[in-house]
Amino acid sequence: MTDAMLVAQMATTAYNRYEKSDGRDYLVAPVVALVEGVVNGEFVSAEELSRYVDSWNGIPLPIGHPMDGDIPISANNPELANYHVGKFYNAHCDGTRLRGEMWLDVEKAKAMGGEALEVLQRLTDGKPLEVSTAYFRDLVPEPGKYGEKDYMGVQKNLRPDHLALLPSDIGACSWVDGCGGPRVNNPCEVESEADEDSEVDAQKAARIAANKKRGDKMTKELVDGLISNDATQWVEEDREFLTALTEEQLVKMTPILPVVNEDEEVEEEEVVEEQEDDTPKTFDDWVEAIPDEEVREEMKANRKKSIERREKLITELSANKRNAFDKDELHGMKTHQLEKLSKMLVPEDYSGKGFPRVNKIAEDPNAAPKPPPVVLAKRESK
Repeated sequence: MTDAMLVAQMATTAYNRYEKSDGRDYLVAPVVALVEGVVNGEFVSAEELSRYVDSWNGIPLPIGHPMDGDIPISANNPELANYHVGKFYNAHCDGTRLRGEMWLDVEKAKAMGGEALEVLQRLTDGKPLEVSTAYFRDLVPEPGKYGEKDYMGVQKNLRPDHLALLPSDIGACSWVDGCGGPRVNNPCEVESEADEDSEVDAQKAARIAANKKRGDKMTKELVDGLISNDATQWVEEDREFLTALTEEQLVKMTPILPVVNEDEEVEEEEVVEEQEDDTPKTFDDWVEAIPDEEVREEMKANRKKSIERREKLITELSANKRNAFDKDELHGMKTHQLEKLSKMLVPEDYSGKGFPRVNKIAEDPNAAPKPPPVVLAKRESK
């Protein structure tokens, strides 16, 4: 009896070149996607890696794993095409390793911005980039041992789905495990220099992960402070926007309390008058008081987008026959309440989605089977 599901693990890649295809420029980076061994308690053999190696060619390169809420899903969906920055080509097996090349569309990555642009920049600079292979597989429950690692099942019939690009973190199949770079796609490559640097690269990757964890904690503390601070007008609905800012920007947005000399006699009326003059009266006044011009302009741009989004929601809801609120009542609602109301009134569009169809009258014996669940591999903490 076998168990089918989609599994994923990560690797690190480095080195690149440029190619042109169909009039577009591509950044091509070599990668070792997977090696024979135990991955999250399951054994994958070199024989299985090479069984359908050509099927890896052409799989998409999304930025991160596609998710439906907390559930990983297949990347082979036309609605997700805008999140693909390229494709995986030249797949082949070299001994116990599955190798290939990531072809990144340079202009598309620049247009996407964000993490796509960060991925492009990291590869352009020759810096390591984490990737995560995702594929469907059948699992045969046969326990055993490979080297010093025990496993509870054997992976069979690997069917690749996508290769996710990740700007940070260490994967289940890391550089030290033999995946990723710096290794070039050449069977005659010289491993000695890479082996000498492997420990240094592993330590560097570990520091990056640790710094990111500390940074996330610091960002949360700064955001919590801004929302709870009575001197600001930030509320819980602004958390997502604030979390997207850098630590430096959050620090600059934190109000600076005046220093009062306890020995200095200050009349109470004068202090109150000075506070009233210096305290921003509106949100726009508060934004204008931000000393950093870059942060100030970014705040204005995001404020404008928020207002435009709110007006669009009110216009759409006013035109919706299922809506029972007039415009004045809609204007009195908060933006997140308008978002929830819109989701309730506007039916979900499932066109083009790869979900199984169900015959309400009777099950169709010739219908395609329900797709297996998608499971992403996570590196076990030591």
